[in-house]
Amino acid sequence: MQRLQSTVRPVLRPALRRAAMLLAVSLTLTACGGNEAQVTEQAESFLADIKVGAWNAAYSRMHSDLQSACGSVAALEQRVTTAQVRPQSWEFTDISAQNHTGYLQLTITTQAGATRYSNLSLERDEGEFKVRDWRNDAQGVCGEI
Repeated sequence: MQRLQSTVRPVLRPALRRAAMLLAVSLTLTACGGNEAQVTEQAESFLADIKVGAWNAAYSRMHSDLQSACGSVAALEQRVTTAQVRPQSWEFTDISAQNHTGYLQLTITTQAGATRYSNLSLERDEGEFKVRDWRNDAQGVCGEI
C-alpha cells in the first residue's frame, strides 16, 4: 500500500497545480472582463449624454482632473460645440481595462456628419470609472491634461 501511495501522490500534485492555475487565470479574466464592461458602460453613457445635450450628466461622468481642465458644465458644452465633436453615433474599435484604468478607441460620426477618430481614457475616481481624457483626432477636447 505504501508503494501505491507514493506513486499516486506525485501524479496528483501536478494535476492540482494545473487546476489551481486554471482557476487563478479564470478569476483574473473574469475580473478584467468586469472592468471592461464597466469601462464600456461608462463610455457609452458619457457619449450618450453628450449626444443628447445632457451636459450636467456628462460632466458628472468626468474625472475631477478633466472637470478642472474644462472648467465648468457650460465650458464643456462650448468646447464640444466649438470643436464640432458632438456625436451622432460611435463604434468602439478597441477596449482595454485594468483594475483602475480603461482605454477605448472609437470612431465617432458627428452630428454634422464628419468622422472623427477618438480616444477615451478612464480612471477610477471615488470608486467608479470616470472619463479622464477625451481626444478627437489627437486633440484634447478640454486641452492637455
